[in-house]
Amino acid sequence: MKKETQIKAEILRQKASDLLEKKSKKAATKLEGEFHKLIHELQVHQVELELQNEELIRANENAEIATEKYAELYNFAPTGYFTLSKEGKIKELNIAGAKMLGKNRSELKNRMFGLYVSTATKPAFNLFIAGIFSNMEQSYCEVTLTKNGTPLIDVYLTGIVTNEGDTCFVTAVDITERNRKENLLRQSESQLAEIQIIANLGTYSFDIVADKWTSSSMLDTIFGINPDFDKSLSGWTSIIHPDWQQEMTDYFNEEVIGKKIKFDKEYKIIRQNDKAECWVHGTGRLIFNDKNQPLIMLGSIRDITYSKQREEDINVKNAELLKLNAEKDKFFSIIAHDLRGPFGAIHGLTKVMIENFSAMTHVELQKAMNLINNSASNLNLLISNLLEWSLLNRGITTFNPQSFFLLPKIIENIALASEAAAQKEITIDYDISEQLTVSADPNMFGGIMRNLVSNAVKFTPVGGNIQISAQSLPGNQIRISVKDTGIGISKAMIGNLFRLDANTSRKGTAGELSTGLGLILCKDFIEKHGGVLHIQSEEGVGSTFYFTLLANEYS
Repeated sequence: MKKETQIKAEILRQKASDLLEKKSKKAATKLEGEFHKLIHELQVHQVELELQNEELIRANENAEIATEKYAELYNFAPTGYFTLSKEGKIKELNIAGAKMLGKNRSELKNRMFGLYVSTATKPAFNLFIAGIFSNMEQSYCEVTLTKNGTPLIDVYLTGIVTNEGDTCFVTAVDITERNRKENLLRQSESQLAEIQIIANLGTYSFDIVADKWTSSSMLDTIFGINPDFDKSLSGWTSIIHPDWQQEMTDYFNEEVIGKKIKFDKEYKIIRQNDKAECWVHGTGRLIFNDKNQPLIMLGSIRDITYSKQREEDINVKNAELLKLNAEKDKFFSIIAHDLRGPFGAIHGLTKVMIENFSAMTHVELQKAMNLINNSASNLNLLISNLLEWSLLNRGITTFNPQSFFLLPKIIENIALASEAAAQKEITIDYDISEQLTVSADPNMFGGIMRNLVSNAVKFTPVGGNIQISAQSLPGNQIRISVKDTGIGISKAMIGNLFRLDANTSRKGTAGELSTGLGLILCKDFIEKHGGVLHIQSEEGVGSTFYFTLLANEYS
């Protein structure tokens, strides 16, 4: 086959021959023979040369136009173009490149490009230049260009060695705005992560078709999971507290999928890293396809364990507040009613005695004096209880246990109760070893015994019996009991004996007044010692109150 150049030459020769033939027809004389052919060949060659010259002129003109266009594109391109030597010296550059370096082009030629690279990114630039000439292939890097040490722009450099091998062609693209937006995005992501940490809020995306979910780092923290955790439906289900799994399954299927409502639920989970039970509040939305099949679940999870604990604490405090209010009301009731009773009795009796003293018999005076004495004794015990109860509840009473003999301490503290028992012909028996000792706070112990024995006297009829006993128990314990043959207590009343908000006061068998505060004080004092006040009672038969204290040898 003929080559393309050969074909073009033949076409050119044919054109010259045709042109010459036209000219030959105009000539006056025709040459013949070999001379005519020679002249013809020379003339054809001349015309051929003329045509080639014309084509060369046109090609040169096109080349000049192309060169001018290339120069324009090179010089006025928005991208910076540089020709650098192996050392990094600027051999050539365009206008955009000069603008990037903040200098005129004439000032930059034969200057080192590295002079305009920031100190922080200069190592990367040096590796970039070395890589171009050592690997003889395209190289890339990001650097910051500076002027007098002040950062100007961030650029992305692409370089490749030229055909000569001693220079490289480098393009520089301004990526300052891109980096600014990326930094803003990173800051936004960082702020979002910080907000999630502050709010204890994590986010997730659940691909239902692929059975795979992704989560924020905060959600991983809330769930207590590591990167290797199985992030599938079964993995998620395993995090939910066993007591909540069925409820959450039903809620998701019936409400979120069935009714297409927003997921909004508080439930419990088991944090995986420490197995702690935590409360979370989940919100989310399902995305369905055109066939109403769920595709993706997007949502957030917030740790509300602290809030739940606060709610529980508030409930407890509310209950305590209600109790304190009840105690306050009871306290005021005692002051307003029960103190008035003894004072009223004393006032009334003394008034009668003053007005009728001369007409009263010895028996009547004795009876009135006994009534006054009983009222004063009740008043004294009541005031003592009020004071001790107030000091205890305000944290003023100090607990100071000491070792002492039990029997003499009991006798000492129930002297007034013993007098009241004698007036009602009630016998008090003791079943306590004289050598038995206990470790207790003497003042609190005295308050316990005064109230228990006074109550026994108050609710035991004339001629009854009270037995005070103490028994050693295993574990260095002493059980102390006060048993009476009184009127007893109903089961319903026993349940309310230690409640300040319940009215358990009633009159004794001889009309003695009662507030109900004494037993509450006994209970508090006994609990200070680590014990418990127990009650056994039967209506019409009697009651037994008993508690335990630590035994101790007297020294």
